[in-house]
Amino acid sequence: RRQRQMCIRDRHVVWDLTNLTVTARKSIMQHYPNAEFNAVVFEFKGFEATILARNTIRSEATDKSIPPNIILSMMQSYEPVSLSEGFSSLIHVRQPVQHD
Repeated sequence: RRQRQMCIRDRHVVWDLTNLTVTARKSIMQHYPNAEFNAVVFEFKGFEATILARNTIRSEATDKSIPPNIILSMMQSYEPVSLSEGFSSLIHVRQPVQHD
């Protein structure tokens, strides 16, 4: 409700969620019919091993982790983001190579 009120007042809202499918993104966007949507897409193809390794490091450092099978399942269910979904812009961020 607060997000809707902020949009009505012409404020910026960051919706920080992992919306992996067209359907999931559409369900969010339908709540804000007059909003402008800009997507930041974090590219992961080719970086799967790095992402899993970072998750392991995070687990060791913070005792917080996502089970690898969940990460892999998320990667498999991902549907590429498109302007045709209603986004005004797409910003693609490539994963940096981790140097040991």
